[in-house]
Amino acid sequence: MNFDTFRQEIEAYLPIDFYNEENNTYKKYLLDALTENWENEKYQFCLLATNMLFMSYLYKGFWFLLDKHIQIVDKKVQMNQRYLVAAPYELSVIPEKSFIEDYLPIYNIGKERRKIISMLIDCRDSCAHANGEILFEKDDLESKFQEYNKAINDIFNKHKSFLVDSFKKIFGDYLNQELGSTPCYDFLQNFCSKEKVSIKELIEVFNYINTVVIPNSDCDYVQKQFVVFILKFYISIKTCQKVDYNVENLKDDLSLLCSANLDKTQTIKDILESEWALSGYKVATEDEFNILLDCINGYLHPLSEVEVHDELIPSVDEFYDIAGKSEKEISDEYSLALLSNKEDKN
Repeated sequence: MNFDTFRQEIEAYLPIDFYNEENNTYKKYLLDALTENWENEKYQFCLLATNMLFMSYLYKGFWFLLDKHIQIVDKKVQMNQRYLVAAPYELSVIPEKSFIEDYLPIYNIGKERRKIISMLIDCRDSCAHANGEILFEKDDLESKFQEYNKAINDIFNKHKSFLVDSFKKIFGDYLNQELGSTPCYDFLQNFCSKEKVSIKELIEVFNYINTVVIPNSDCDYVQKQFVVFILKFYISIKTCQKVDYNVENLKDDLSLLCSANLDKTQTIKDILESEWALSGYKVATEDEFNILLDCINGYLHPLSEVEVHDELIPSVDEFYDIAGKSEKEISDEYSLALLSNKEDKN
């Protein structure tokens, strides 16, 4: 694996933000050490930084599990007081090989695979002693990058189900208990802060949200569907567009939501304006907000006279003979006529 690919991958597995200035500085320090030693062809020191980043990933992963009420994790904590930690790096007091032997069985990673991963620590140890030899050249280190990346991938593929299960629970609680009381962006930030999530983890959260279906019969359908859409947009921003959902995708989804719920369009607009005013402005731009607002405004039509492309559409009683029709029937038919008129003019 080449250096640039590995550098991007290892960073994507680490927390976007530790929400701790010292830990964030330390993460940057290790990533800089990785890069600078590679560029200066100090490959053994580059390997030392690689191993420290790898262990940072392992510490964060185990720390995430500590409060999830997972039986095998709780049992390990009860057996060993050193797991009663308040932050990921506090796990570093445990010898690395012992930590790997204790941690990886949680994911049903077998003894032989754990042995192979532990050999990465042996390799690091051989570089950390003044033995009078230069043991690693460029090709050797690229091979080690591949080994480290495979180990991280293997562990993450087991870890992500715990992550999604955790998010699924708090997201369900949010939709059913906190809806309207906490802005969507604040909800996402609280999750990211508590769990110290990585880009890779947020991609898994996005994939889960993509599967969420809000029943049309839900009395809060419009608001909950808005939450699903806006969270995907926020995740796209926080992952630096590593997921494919930009403001145009959000606009298209809100357009469909409005067109299918014309009587709730004002509600959708109110939700958007509230979200923006309370927290959305922290992450999205004003131009993006205006794109969404213009989209929603396009569906806000009074039932008398409406101006479309500088032309007036006649009032509803000129479209239909209203005798014998309910107010809802008239409203629905007129709304369809307005949309049809727009399409014809386009």
